Amino acid sequence: MAIFISKQLKYFMTAMEHKSISKAAETLFLTRTPLSKILSDLEQFLDCKLFDRQYNTLVPTQFAWDLYYDLLPIYEAHEKLENRLKKSGSSKAIKVVFDVSFPEILYRIVVAIFDSETSNYSVACEKELITDQYFEVNKNKDNIIIVSLRTLSPVVHYNHNAWECSGFSLMASNKLDQRHSSIRIYLWKDMFSGFFEEKIHEKLGECFDSIEVVKHNFDLSTLLYKVYQGEGCMLMTHKVASIYKTEHFKLLPIKNARLKVNLYHNFEPKNLPALKVVKKTLLQFL
Repeated sequence: MAIFISKQLKYFMTAMEHKSISKAAETLFLTRTPLSKILSDLEQFLDCKLFDRQYNTLVPTQFAWDLYYDLLPIYEAHEKLENRLKKSGSSKAIKVVFDVSFPEILYRIVVAIFDSETSNYSVACEKELITDQYFEVNKNKDNIIIVSLRTLSPVVHYNHNAWECSGFSLMASNKLDQRHSSIRIYLWKDMFSGFFEEKIHEKLGECFDSIEVVKHNFDLSTLLYKVYQGEGCMLMTHKVASIYKTEHFKLLPIKNARLKVNLYHNFEPKNLPALKVVKKTLLQFL
């Protein structure tokens, strides 16, 4: 049932898409007669013919095509809004909370994927410093998933799922000379930069004699361009790096940098399918 889209708009756009009274009526859960009447009423109101009817086939006129393409952006925007409202109304919203151990650029990529995916669940993401207090405050909430790249020890009961991530790679320009023993790595600049800088030196200290960490707040496109220009490298999971790799980039696998992905939740059985959806999305990138 449409919330904001008028019946006339819905019926007209569906008829244009199917070009068949029977198929359009079936899609709209109608019989042929009421759909035909609404289309005829619409033609009368517009004082212009929309279709040449050949029994079950609808042949749109030029006026109908012009109207269709004018209405298409509005119709698609309305449909997207209604799908989102239906999703949030028909099921409980799931909140995925990423611990600060989750790198910012990787976090933004995953959030963008959750926003673009369609499922029966509305997923909201945020990033927090997960503490004992956070576990305590949210222990009775059955719609929160906590994701961390460090192992946490909740003071209260939480279900815990974990798996080993795909590992990490340095994404570098083909212009980079691997014979050099020094390297420059871009790191997102925020209040948690110190934590990640320490991890970078810990994991890469055996590979390079000199590591320069450059803190930044670039968007992903700018960051990729700087890496392409050979100005520095970016650290990503193997799976994400493989997505962005082209003939202009090379991947340098980092040994001994395989971290565990930890999920903490107190889901009721009815929400367990949502947990599978979230985990499936995360597995694409971790």
